[in-house]
Amino acid sequence: MFLIIPYQADVVMYRWPIANWVLIGLTVIISVASGLYASDPAGMLDRHNPTGPQLISYLFLHAGVVHLAGNMLFLFVFGNAVNAKLGHWQYLLLYFASGLVGGVLWLFLGPGEHCLGASAAIMGIVGFFAVCYPRNDVRLFWLFIIKWGTCAVSAYWIILLYFLLDLWGLASGGGRVANAGHVGGLLCGLITGIVLLWFNVIRSEAEEDNLFQLLHLRPYPEE
Repeated sequence: MFLIIPYQADVVMYRWPIANWVLIGLTVIISVASGLYASDPAGMLDRHNPTGPQLISYLFLHAGVVHLAGNMLFLFVFGNAVNAKLGHWQYLLLYFASGLVGGVLWLFLGPGEHCLGASAAIMGIVGFFAVCYPRNDVRLFWLFIIKWGTCAVSAYWIILLYFLLDLWGLASGGGRVANAGHVGGLLCGLITGIVLLWFNVIRSEAEEDNLFQLLHLRPYPEE
């Protein structure tokens, strides 16, 4: 058994990520109120009868405590920094746009008849994080059979790993995991971040190395 769980991102924030905290709180409340195990398909994304509202409601439903806790941990680790960078309304727009793109891609490529969970939207946030903070350290808890510990790695390694796992899952049929939604959401966030950074809608601070600098497409700021 091998498991890696990110729990902290080393990013200096210049704004309180209030929108992300509110989003986490609402998702927990709605998921718990729905019964957490989501035996009723109402609100889920339905492959045979998809509707516009489902592309929002499915993000607030989860299939159990582990599903909810894992998603909210990812949203906390990566979402705080992105919220601080983008601003509150812009952050929420990115979140729901990523969830919509991921949901639509799942309708075409994903397994099963219903989809639920915030993973697609969260992967959009993770994709945006990869553009702005690829070199920033992410602290991980790791478990290998009976050994465990913590370590820190550059964000692009862990994000690339999860992306490749989703591509592999998508190519192999996906099982019960909505890999198609994850891939769609991440690409939405990645492309949005690249466009905003390229046109200087967002800017990196002096202590941040963005994706363009990592790939030597733009120079580092002069010291």
